[in-house]
Amino acid sequence: EVSVFDFRIRVSDNGTPPLSGHCSVELEVLDVNDNAPEVWVTSLSVTVPEDASVGTVVALLSVSDRDSGANGRVRCEVWPSGPFGLVLAFAGSYSLVLREALDRERVSEYEVEVRAEDGGDHALSAH
Repeated sequence: EVSVFDFRIRVSDNGTPPLSGHCSVELEVLDVNDNAPEVWVTSLSVTVPEDASVGTVVALLSVSDRDSGANGRVRCEVWPSGPFGLVLAFAGSYSLVLREALDRERVSEYEVEVRAEDGGDHALSAH
């Protein structure tokens, strides 16, 4: 929430006459990777016709991480890869799209997982 604190310090002694001094201290709070990414499905189409064209949007997703810097940068992937892929719409927003044609007689149902992992040294993830 706060990345920098500024302090002004003033000290004085009990002498006669009292003498004083002052300084400024800037304290920078370094981010640690303490927040895992979050993934929300904001729009979902649960049925997709087998003749849907490549590029058809199946779902809209939002991804975020409350950390800053590398700790807050998130990479996303679809697992298993299969006929679906992710397209970055803009920062933190993705479309789950068809990457190849579907064949209902071969596979009638898919379970797709979106995995998000942050860029921290000890990466945190969500799905």
